[in-house]
Amino acid sequence: MALDRQSIEKRDFPIGRRGYDPDAVDAHLTEIADEVEELKLSARLMLQRLAAMEAEVSSLMDDMRTASNRLNADPQRLEAEPPSADAPEYEHFEGGEDVDGARLVALNMALAGTTRQEADRYLSENFELGDREQLLNDVYSSVDA
Repeated sequence: MALDRQSIEKRDFPIGRRGYDPDAVDAHLTEIADEVEELKLSARLMLQRLAAMEAEVSSLMDDMRTASNRLNADPQRLEAEPPSADAPEYEHFEGGEDVDGARLVALNMALAGTTRQEADRYLSENFELGDREQLLNDVYSSVDA
């Protein structure tokens, strides 16, 4: 059975002698059709949001793999290599390698429904970041979008 406005509202029922009031049935079907449309829209928006978040996590994982491969190939490069032009937008943070990990942790916490204050407290206890507030702003705004 299709759950769209047309099939819900245009459904005909036989009229019996002691049946329901047709106007009440039509009004109820209209309410159901409205709710189905809202649920479908909500589902589409959630799927779009999920796709954006999956892309963000994938990008972060790729960045972490690249950094890990570089570090495994030559640990001395970490100290000698200047930041590249495509460095993450958080280059102003202190503790360079902690930034990507902190961002991934914050994103995971945000997606899990953790409050911003809890995420801030966790990051402050476990990461050395120069501008934790900016990182949290970016993460929570991307999750809320």
